[in-house]
Amino acid sequence: MAYPKVKNKIADSWSSQARTNSLILIAAMLFFGWISAQDVKLLLSSCHWQPIESQIIQSKINKGNRGGPDSPWIEFRYTVDKRTYASDQVDFGEWSHGDVPTYISNFPIGKTVTAYYNPDNPEQAVLNKTGSLFGNLLMCLVTWGLAAMTIYYRFFKLAKN
Repeated sequence: MAYPKVKNKIADSWSSQARTNSLILIAAMLFFGWISAQDVKLLLSSCHWQPIESQIIQSKINKGNRGGPDSPWIEFRYTVDKRTYASDQVDFGEWSHGDVPTYISNFPIGKTVTAYYNPDNPEQAVLNKTGSLFGNLLMCLVTWGLAAMTIYYRFFKLAKN
């Protein structure tokens, strides 16, 4: 009785380190895509968020690591139904804030500003209902696309004999 010839997957010829690294790469791409998708979800759902008076309680510049860009870090406090909350969500994944020191100077400690909170979940609030919809959608597509290609080559693509 003749058994059919088993075809090898392309990844069978990879070193064990390459196979392990491909799993780490897949996990990282899925994670970064998920983060971007959460920003898109919040950006799209924020149209019904309510404006609320809030007070800046901390305002500083986060220095970029390893030569990365600086980013604003602003914490604000607000009260909904006699309960006080705090948030440091500046926006929904805006990729650039321009000149960060100038941006931060608009939010000195103690200043009263308008923030926006989610009436369905008052713990969620944002200082600006802005974000990079195109950039975050593109990040989702690119990272999930690369993850899908890596999964295909790692688990499904058969080697040519």
